[in-house]
Amino acid sequence: MTRVRNPELLLWFGLLAAPLAWTVQLVVGYGATIARCTGTTSSRSFSLTPWEVALTAVAAVVALTGQAAALLVFRSTRGRHETDPPPDGRVRFLVLAALLSNTLFLVVILLGGITAAGLEPCRQA
Repeated sequence: MTRVRNPELLLWFGLLAAPLAWTVQLVVGYGATIARCTGTTSSRSFSLTPWEVALTAVAAVVALTGQAAALLVFRSTRGRHETDPPPDGRVRFLVLAALLSNTLFLVVILLGGITAAGLEPCRQA
């Protein structure tokens, strides 16, 4: 069985990395779009596609790092069950939640980034 030195720290990183990466991707992408579409003529000269691709890549790497951290904690808690008394049961439950949420947030990050990079900016709906 793999022993992790500080499973609580890894657990919280694994649980929060992907949602925070998605939040940053969403807010910075929105801000870049607003800057591009409402700014002066000089701000309209930059392309949003490289920004969206870079934001998506960075957010995906952070989400995958969080998934790796959660996987390390998951492997270190093998043999334990969610219904065990605290703290073992709590750690096992939260690491299972982290593995699921990281997968979902990675899909959301990729879909949002691919869509944003493919759309034409500054167009009324």
